[in-house]
Amino acid sequence: MGINFVFYTVSLCLIYFHAGTLVTNNAQHSSSVGHIFMIGVATFCVWFFASLSVILQTPSIISPFSVPVVLPTLLVSMLGWPHWLTAILGGLPIASVFIVLTIRGSHRTRLQERVSISNASIIFITLVALVSVLMHAVLFQNGLQVQGLFHIFTIYVFNILCITTIPVLYWRHFKCPNLKNYLLFHTFFFSWLGFSAFPWLGELL
Repeated sequence: MGINFVFYTVSLCLIYFHAGTLVTNNAQHSSSVGHIFMIGVATFCVWFFASLSVILQTPSIISPFSVPVVLPTLLVSMLGWPHWLTAILGGLPIASVFIVLTIRGSHRTRLQERVSISNASIIFITLVALVSVLMHAVLFQNGLQVQGLFHIFTIYVFNILCITTIPVLYWRHFKCPNLKNYLLFHTFFFSWLGFSAFPWLGELL
């Protein structure tokens, strides 16, 4: 049931994202609306996967407890609110960072114009991927003992696929540097960062 929900939500986001590109391409005067629409859908995707990462009470395949989301969620949980609400609010910080950086990076651009990915972003994303790999290696035994082999295997394979997809999306943007590919690249990275880049492996606090 949970996997079907994720699949339908991702499909819906992709449909809306594509609809935004159609709006932009079909009418020049509505290009700003199309840009705002795509950024909004992209932000929703980032927030959704960040909140999904902590939506359950314990780490699981569909809720890996990614550390960048766990920390703000723990802070919100001190208020004594329901867990589903803390999960929703816990996904907001990473979504907020995404939308600020995205709006700043795509400021005064059009879909057909060149939109470059900064060297600082490339260095940061590379460091995140390296630290993620290191964390997986260091915490392997802890995760194996607590979460189990199936959980570890699934999360590790998923993250390997995500890490190898990032340079593919970067190459796609490099070959065609427009706003759509720019958003696709950053949306994928921040969604992965919020969902499973740094999964909780071992005992909970």
